[in-house]
Amino acid sequence: MADRIFQTGYQVQRVRLSSVRTRILAIAFAPSLALFGIGAGYTVYLSGEAGHAEDYSRSMADSLSYSENLIGTVEQERLLSMWQLSGQDGNPKALAETRARLDKALAAFDTGSGKSMQKIGGELQAKQAEAFNNLIHTQLPALRLGIDAGAVQISDVYAFYTGLLAGIDNGGSKVVGQNAPTIATALNDMISLKLVQTIEANSRGSALAVVAAGGSLPPALIDEFRNAIGLYHALLKQLVNDLDGPDAKLVQDLLDSPVLAQVSTMEEALLHPAPAKAGAPEALPMRIEDWRVAANTVSEKLFALKLQHDSRSSLSAADLAHERSRAVLVSGGSAIALAVVAFAIAVLLANRIIRRLRRLRSETLALAEVKLPETMRKIDAGEQVDPAAEAAALDFGDDEIGEVAQAFNRAHTAAVSAAITEARTREGVRSVFLNIAHRSQIVVARQLELLDQAESKQEDPALLDTFFRLDHLATRERRNAENLIILGGGKPGRQWRRPVPLMELVRSAVAETLDYARVNTHRLPRVFVLGNVVADLMHLLAELVDNATAFSPPQSRVDVTGNSVGKGVVVEVSDQGMGMPPDELERVNEMLRNPPDFGLATLSADSRLGLFVVAQLATRHGISVRLTDSDYGGIRAIVLIPVELITTDAPVVDHLRDRVPVRPSPAPAAVTGSYPLPSLETSSAAEEFVPPGRRLSDPTTAPFEEPGADSAAAAPGIGSYRGAPMGPRGNAYRRRSFDSAMDEHSSQAPEPADTGSFRAAQQFEPDDRFRRSATESFPAAAGRPSLPRRRRQANLAPELMNDPTAAAEDPAALSARSADQARDLMSAIERGTRRGRQPGSQAYPAASDPPPPNGQGGEDDFFHRR
Repeated sequence: MADRIFQTGYQVQRVRLSSVRTRILAIAFAPSLALFGIGAGYTVYLSGEAGHAEDYSRSMADSLSYSENLIGTVEQERLLSMWQLSGQDGNPKALAETRARLDKALAAFDTGSGKSMQKIGGELQAKQAEAFNNLIHTQLPALRLGIDAGAVQISDVYAFYTGLLAGIDNGGSKVVGQNAPTIATALNDMISLKLVQTIEANSRGSALAVVAAGGSLPPALIDEFRNAIGLYHALLKQLVNDLDGPDAKLVQDLLDSPVLAQVSTMEEALLHPAPAKAGAPEALPMRIEDWRVAANTVSEKLFALKLQHDSRSSLSAADLAHERSRAVLVSGGSAIALAVVAFAIAVLLANRIIRRLRRLRSETLALAEVKLPETMRKIDAGEQVDPAAEAAALDFGDDEIGEVAQAFNRAHTAAVSAAITEARTREGVRSVFLNIAHRSQIVVARQLELLDQAESKQEDPALLDTFFRLDHLATRERRNAENLIILGGGKPGRQWRRPVPLMELVRSAVAETLDYARVNTHRLPRVFVLGNVVADLMHLLAELVDNATAFSPPQSRVDVTGNSVGKGVVVEVSDQGMGMPPDELERVNEMLRNPPDFGLATLSADSRLGLFVVAQLATRHGISVRLTDSDYGGIRAIVLIPVELITTDAPVVDHLRDRVPVRPSPAPAAVTGSYPLPSLETSSAAEEFVPPGRRLSDPTTAPFEEPGADSAAAAPGIGSYRGAPMGPRGNAYRRRSFDSAMDEHSSQAPEPADTGSFRAAQQFEPDDRFRRSATESFPAAAGRPSLPRRRRQANLAPELMNDPTAAAEDPAALSARSADQARDLMSAIERGTRRGRQPGSQAYPAASDPPPPNGQGGEDDFFHRR
């Protein structure tokens, strides 16, 4: 169960992923996703750059602030230490204060600026910091003790502090070149380093100048003194070109200031002393105290210039970092927004395409489910259809969807044209079909006329039996021709205009079947079927009975029963065959409910057309036919005749008068007389009358049978013969009755209009074609009287019109007997003699025997007495 659910979910997911909308969105999603990734990556890159710029600017600002204080303090301690070692009047108190400030600055540098420089300088700066820490923690305390004791050389003190200052600034240019976020920042930081170098060179020159002024400058330091002075002067000139704006002006003002001139004059005098008298000290251009003041002023101005420049550089770096951050937000947000907008545009375009496709789908479905079926209905109904007028009108522009719509339009037009062509072909085939069926029907009708004439002229019982069998086969052939007419959409030629008893209709249907002797007709309701339904219902029941006899064992019987129900009358045909598989039974019932259109495809799929004919006839009149399993394992066909097609009142009809004469007054019956029959006015079972000489279940009785001499010549009280039948004798009755019906109205006459009353007499002009053909084509034989002409209300046998005793005594009357009368007389005598030979039979009823109640007693019942 879980696997099935998983498979179902997978199929649904696959169907959803394979939709046009999903595919369009997938096509748009790929570049949008790529753009989103590029934007996100660039945003991350810019974020890193902005963070690096902020870290760099912050670290450089911290390192510069710490280094300025530290450098100034180290330079001051170097100057005071060398001053004290030069033998001049030192200032131990100032030296001690300077040392304290230096220790404090070194501690701050170790925890602050050093960490910042290590953060941006990496491994190189870490190694330099380690060497610097070794100087300040191990060598600096020892050097200070040596200075205080006067046991250290001036050159050693100069070298130590110069190295300490170099450790502070060592690698700064390399760090700036590798980690500056922009070239402008790198140039600003390089200028700051150049200012530091200028300050350091000026400080070295001042320290060496102090020693030189005391006359104790070692010869090894004279070149160092010269280089320091030349370096800071050269750097100041370079800074004029490197700096711009206020910083360049400040440097230029320093170069033009008298203070720098005094310092430069003192430095020049110390480097190139003037010749002096022997034993006299060297003359200096100014006092040493004034020079120190001027040198401090120059140093302060250089520090001020550096602070100003560093401040500008920090602001520039901060602005750059903020600009990078803004760029990150703008670029990242723009990329993301662009990706979202691109995907949104793709969604809108996809929705537009999907809406057009859905509209195309809905209009196409409406075309296929509404317009096209309506067109097909018109074509099937035979209406004239113009393909141009019925053409589809799907207008979706000139793009690809519009081309698909045009393809649907062409497909619809092609389908309509093909349907019209097929309908014309089918109509032509149906016309040919009906033409062939009508030709066959005409031939069969002519054959039946010839058989009727042959029977009327023949007196040999054996030949009559053969003629009767041929008559029965011709009747079945007529039903086959009517099948073809029904399949072709036409209506059979046989029609009735007055209601017919259901019993007569059922027995006539049974008489048209092949094995009618196996069919048992049980009691049926006393109802009448409307005349316009009689032929089709008779045909329908005959097909069902034929199926029942054909698909059941030859020795079994087929039962036909009926009953009145709430919705009408039910007639059931049950056989004792092998039945049908459930799926086949369901298929047949569906076909009976909804018969398909008849065509060559139907013929090729199933050549058995009986049930198809049943379905067509049932649909035509609203009759329900359903097959189910019978109690004997066979099939039971249930036919529901609706109330609209039946009536329970006996109408004023003349077809029963043709068969049932009015009961005469009681009188002794001669051999040639008729059995006393119940009259229509007094018997409620007149419709259940069976002519004498028939088996109880003889199916050959048909509506509108003429009385014939068979009934007239039977002796009173003679029952039906229970032995083997002499032949399908009833076919002659049935055919002649059909001929009489056709005499009243032709087979091509239209059905009478419904006047609202089943009892209303329908007026039809009689068609004498059959009557003329019967009399003109076959004149009476020589020496024999011509056949009697049928006339309405004059169909009584001659024996009933004349006195039987007088007719028996008059030899002329006996010699003037017609062929029909002679045949019927001989048949009645033969049946009487056979019945007389049966054990316990009573040829004639006793005079004291009362008549049977309602004409249903004795052996003349329609149904077996159980």
